Amino acid sequence: MDKFKYIYNYKNWISLINEGLIHTYPIKTAIKLITRELSELGIKSSIDAEYDTSTIFMKGYSDSFVDKDIKSLIRVIATCGYFPSTIELYDENDILIKSIVCKGVNYTDQDYDTFFNIVNDDIKKSYYTQFTIESGFNKLIDVPNLVFHVTKSRYLDKILKIGLIPKSGNKKAYHHDRIYLGYDMNMVENLSNQFSEKCEYVLLEIDTSGLKFDSSGLPVKFYDDPDFSGNGCYFNGNIPPENIKVLYKFNN
Repeated sequence: MDKFKYIYNYKNWISLINEGLIHTYPIKTAIKLITRELSELGIKSSIDAEYDTSTIFMKGYSDSFVDKDIKSLIRVIATCGYFPSTIELYDENDILIKSIVCKGVNYTDQDYDTFFNIVNDDIKKSYYTQFTIESGFNKLIDVPNLVFHVTKSRYLDKILKIGLIPKSGNKKAYHHDRIYLGYDMNMVENLSNQFSEKCEYVLLEIDTSGLKFDSSGLPVKFYDDPDFSGNGCYFNGNIPPENIKVLYKFNN
């Protein structure tokens, strides 16, 4: 792990960031590197983790997180194959004030600056800040022949025409584009109650048997969903219409 001593060398950082984006380091290794970076930056924060979901929680005084060197910390997180999915702001009584979804932020370019220029004002008004840091790539798994997906009915015509395309919306935390699938139809239907919009939804059955390649021609890979571990998975590619069956519509 000595190569991480050279994280501030630009060329080494680029090669490491590319390596990190194709796999995730073990969570204990990631915690060790993040903790070391926190110490070097003088950021007062504690680290906690959910090992079964590969999720890291980094929480500390808000004034520490408005320092410009926070970029270095985000880069180390990305190099480990992880990314911040949400930022939660708390008052001095440790009561949640606001949760910010880190949606669509590219942490390696100027989009990062734009994002944090916006949220820094909110961070300054809070007492504690917590970053939820999640694995970019999780465990590859085999899935049942039939799995289920829920979406809004107004998207059904498009889905039946072009298939399911990964999107980042309608989730509690931001992740890289994924299609989320569940193993139990009733459980998947109940997920619609977590969505903010009250409208008509549709439950879809996905046939994974014989699905060797997605509609983009890439090999199919399913990953364990850390937020739904043992009950669901996610898929990064596209699912073609011929593998999709409409079960029924309902209101959440």
